[in-house]
Amino acid sequence: MINIYIFNIKKLVPAIVWAFFILILCLMPGKDLPQTSIWQFDKMVHFSFYCLLFFLLNRSLSRSNINLLAVLLIICFIYGLSIECMQGAWLKDRYFDIYDAIANGVGALACMMLVLFINKHKQIKE
Repeated sequence: MINIYIFNIKKLVPAIVWAFFILILCLMPGKDLPQTSIWQFDKMVHFSFYCLLFFLLNRSLSRSNINLLAVLLIICFIYGLSIECMQGAWLKDRYFDIYDAIANGVGALACMMLVLFINKHKQIKE
């Protein structure tokens, strides 16, 4: 079980707001979204959204270690997968897209790897 005290609540607010923003955008009817013919652009948006979500969640931690980062990665992955499932189940003109789910997870993973890289370099300098 996650101890809520590992989060700085004031720093957690931006992550919650961003997660809500992702939810609203992803559950909008497809006809209300800007149309693009570039498939990769959509995946880069998903990648970026979840990279930023991971970053904001990481900033809210009062302490950090590999286990907590793994938990954040799992949270981001489950959140993205859940939204994809909601799109497939609730929306007529939106659908579950496994490639969106993969882009979400890869975005969060990329941010996790960057955090680990930065933390390692901080330790070397100290």
